[in-house]
Amino acid sequence: MDYDQVEWERASCGGTDTRYWYADNDAGFVSGESKGINVNLRRICKDCDILNDCATYAIEHEMFGFWAGMAEDERRMVRNGKKNIPFVA
Repeated sequence: MDYDQVEWERASCGGTDTRYWYADNDAGFVSGESKGINVNLRRICKDCDILNDCATYAIEHEMFGFWAGMAEDERRMVRNGKKNIPFVA
């Protein structure tokens, strides 16, 4: 799935500060469940109308940031077949 195929304007995260989605360790974001911010980001993603498309796009294309309820290391595990995609139907 390409970026242009996703209806990003329907995303629950629209209008949020991108620093939370792409923050580095100095800003308090780390991969996995190590910091509470991931819990809040997951809440935003969980009921998003485009979660499936976002997950498909992110797994295929995004190495950095928090996408579709998954941190960088989680998407890497999905790519490698070591983890299922959370909440995606």
